[in-house]
Amino acid sequence: MLHTRNCIIVLLAALTILSCKKSKTEESAGTPPTTLAYADYMALKPGNSWIHQNYELNTVNNVAVPTGQYDSSYVEKDTIINAKTYHKYCTSGGWAQGIYFLRDSLSYIVDNYGVIKFSSEDFVSVFRKFNYGPNNATPDSFLVTEQMGDKDLAITVHAGTFITSTFKRTYLFMSGPNTGTSIATYNRYTKNIGLVCDATFYAFDPTKIMERRLERFHIIVQ
Repeated sequence: MLHTRNCIIVLLAALTILSCKKSKTEESAGTPPTTLAYADYMALKPGNSWIHQNYELNTVNNVAVPTGQYDSSYVEKDTIINAKTYHKYCTSGGWAQGIYFLRDSLSYIVDNYGVIKFSSEDFVSVFRKFNYGPNNATPDSFLVTEQMGDKDLAITVHAGTFITSTFKRTYLFMSGPNTGTSIATYNRYTKNIGLVCDATFYAFDPTKIMERRLERFHIIVQ
């Protein structure tokens, strides 16, 4: 009788321990891990497209004159490079024409060389600093700095008014008559739509900016 009673006590204790373990396991496994979601500023979905009009902007009097030229940009497809999925982004016409391979990396957009092209969150870091010389000039003509800036800046273009964040590229003149001065170019993006406007400047002339402004766009919701 005593032996039977001891067996029952041991069995109850074992069931209690198993119950506690099960309850603890269920609590730890009951909540799935959360995945951080970042705002989509570049809208890199195949089929998305944008039309931008080109302007010549005089930085002295802030007058913008349309050139009559338009650029077309679109995401052609997704492709695999080094086992990672990139979006093939194509731009035709004007100074910005080319083919680029871009992908999301947490809050960053990077190209297939690992160069950061945008961040929705990092407005502190300097992404790159390098020397540059356009049009076969000496490579130390400019010191270029790339980082984010102008968070939540309202921009009005033909396509509407948008709240944007900016990828900035600042050129410090290292030679010539403008030595010591700097000029900033920019790519301004808005959530779920993409590039609102961007700018570059005539080589060695900080008073003239070439700017593209969004005319219309076609975004596929996915």
